Amino acid sequence: MNKALISEAVISKKRIYQLIALAIPFAFFGLVEGGLRLVDYGREIPLFIDYPQADNSTAPQYLLPRPDVVKRYFPEGSSAPSVTIETNFFLKEKPKKALRIVVQGGSTAAGFPFGYGASIAGMLDYRLKQSFPDRTVEVINTALAAVNSYTVLDFVDEIIEQQPDAVLIYAGHNEYLGILGVGSAYTAANSPAATLLYLKLKNSRIFQLLQNLYW
Repeated sequence: MNKALISEAVISKKRIYQLIALAIPFAFFGLVEGGLRLVDYGREIPLFIDYPQADNSTAPQYLLPRPDVVKRYFPEGSSAPSVTIETNFFLKEKPKKALRIVVQGGSTAAGFPFGYGASIAGMLDYRLKQSFPDRTVEVINTALAAVNSYTVLDFVDEIIEQQPDAVLIYAGHNEYLGILGVGSAYTAANSPAATLLYLKLKNSRIFQLLQNLYW
């Protein structure tokens, strides 16, 4: 057999073995992650949930921002700040010709201390309904106290899924002391890169397992 062909065959086998060696860790962690999810270990805290009615049933046509969504940034069982998103609901299926705007930010955007009616979302909702009486207007408030741009960024994909026509962001007051901020008691790390990595990993069941073991 030609030496060149033998050499190419050896190189090809070597590459295959290298690929297998590289794939083994990914396969292992994939199996562990899948196994933990299969046994329902860990949790995910979505930004939007079905709207619960007073009789504990649900109104499946409506969604609302989850009031205690801030818990997603803290290990299960640990104490989280007592900040919530005030109840405001919207249709799960966006109507035709609807005008849907989402408001993001901290306590000022949320209307603290007066509540939704005095918030940016509440005032904008009232004004737009007066200006466009022939359209379905939904101004969704996702702002809550003690958060900064890390939370704004973390909510982005879930907000985009709701097909907003615009997103209004009023933030900046909590960049240092807000949750995950460098000066906060609830910081993930003193590095923006590490904090962004934490936001990516926090829903991983392996990460939650390690976090709970450490905690």
